[in-house]
Amino acid sequence: MKWDKKIFPYIWIWRMYGKGYKNGPWWGRVYSIALELCSSLSPIGLSEAIKNSTAIMMKPQQEIKTSFMAIAYEKDGNINKIDINGNII
Repeated sequence: MKWDKKIFPYIWIWRMYGKGYKNGPWWGRVYSIALELCSSLSPIGLSEAIKNSTAIMMKPQQEIKTSFMAIAYEKDGNINKIDINGNII
């Protein structure tokens, strides 16, 4: 994965493992993990992110544009870099 760390300096990992989620809609049939890019740091919401000065402050109608890349690969050894086109170096 490659993204703008100035805009998304945090990454959250969440997971659901089947038997712990026996109610609908999963009914114990899901095992999943996700990575979520975040612009601010707060497990309890925006008000806490504002208090700890990690929330992005935007002006009315302001836009933020960025890019994100996720690639899957198989390679033995270390990865030094992933270039702008997704090539592994």
